[in-house]
Amino acid sequence: MLSRPEIIDYLKTGKLKITPSPSENQIAQVSIDLRIDNVWTKCKPRNQTAHITSITIEPSLWSSYDIWEKFESMTYTIQPGEFILAQTYETVEIPHDLVAWVEGRSSFARVGLSVHITAPKIDPGFRGHITLEIKNVGVIPITLRAHQDMPVQILFMRLSKPLAHHEMYGSKDDDIFQDQKKPIPDS
Repeated sequence: MLSRPEIIDYLKTGKLKITPSPSENQIAQVSIDLRIDNVWTKCKPRNQTAHITSITIEPSLWSSYDIWEKFESMTYTIQPGEFILAQTYETVEIPHDLVAWVEGRSSFARVGLSVHITAPKIDPGFRGHITLEIKNVGVIPITLRAHQDMPVQILFMRLSKPLAHHEMYGSKDDDIFQDQKKPIPDS
């Protein structure tokens, strides 16, 4: 796992790209705290016509107007039990010799905010905003402020052998999250 001095070195040499550049206070001992953006996506209230027909991810899943409600706001209050997709304000570009891990921060977890339900791994070659699967498992509403609150941290691990370009995320047509600008792919 990279330590703070190694993270700073990767950022200074441009091997690791984070835009906008993190401030000194965002870089911790072994991670970088990331801010939440003002782009939100949530499932519409349950109705009888909307449902996911299989676990096979089809492009129609992302474009279904029956399922998703997309909006922008500088704040969002997550109610107890509510699930929402958000994204980091920062974009990241992971180099060929690192893999990243996204984890929630304990100060947010202690009030019941789970920042990623699953899928914490960010592959070498990934480039874009990181989508966050957020659920309020607590008993009180939690308001998140875009561009200010840092509910997530990213950690970096060096690979034992760097990937070749054709092995990296984004090298295949089905790497649909490459260069993502919204929590779900545009269709």
